[in-house]
Amino acid sequence: MSQAPLLIATLPSPALRNSGADTLSLSSPLPEGGFIEQVSLLPMPELAVNAVHCRFKQSRYTPDLLTSWGIALPASLARVSAARQAQFLAGRYAACYALGIENVENHSPARRDTGEVIWPQGITGSISHCDDSALCVVGRGGHLGIDIEPLVASDAIDELWRLVGDDKEWQRLSMLPRDRALTLLFSAKESLYKALFPRLQRYIDFSEVRVIAVDPERRTLQFKPRSALGLALPRGCIFTVYWQWLGERCLSYTRCD
Repeated sequence: MSQAPLLIATLPSPALRNSGADTLSLSSPLPEGGFIEQVSLLPMPELAVNAVHCRFKQSRYTPDLLTSWGIALPASLARVSAARQAQFLAGRYAACYALGIENVENHSPARRDTGEVIWPQGITGSISHCDDSALCVVGRGGHLGIDIEPLVASDAIDELWRLVGDDKEWQRLSMLPRDRALTLLFSAKESLYKALFPRLQRYIDFSEVRVIAVDPERRTLQFKPRSALGLALPRGCIFTVYWQWLGERCLSYTRCD
């Protein structure tokens, strides 16, 4: 499929306006049709990058948007629900916007069969989406991982509790309510796995890394790989994942050099 110019490709240096303590709104015009409702920059000073945060309206999604924006839908998503396709499109919109800010224009990143995003040479990035939000962070150097998760429903906590963490991890997160602790640990491990995938070229189970320290004031979790995973990584490596809450959603992010 040929790449038509993206609507956002003409906005590599969007104007900013203050929209609160933690975000910067982009004052450039949004595309017509109402699918993308808001675009803002979410500062991540710990990584010296900004995430592009898109709010979108699933009911305004149509497959024609993919064509008009020059974004190819992977074959693996051809038969999924419209809601899932809408999330994919919003994520690619955020990615294209983020790349435009890095002066990489007219580029919609493709993905491999594994789901790994193929970024332009010299660029590293990560995409995440849930419900009506999509985020992308890009940078230069290291491998980035980002994840956003809605607060885990109360009726799903018991089922996920043992899958996501062990007793020592939950003890370290005991200062949080159970639903927030579970959502945070799930999200933090997801973002770490994304950052490690380019190096390991395989997906990682929740049990392959464990929390060894939690700092609620700095909003950081420190992870250490367990024995099998540790053999594929530098000896004694420790990974730091940062988090923040966006209402009832947990956003986590990290960089693995």
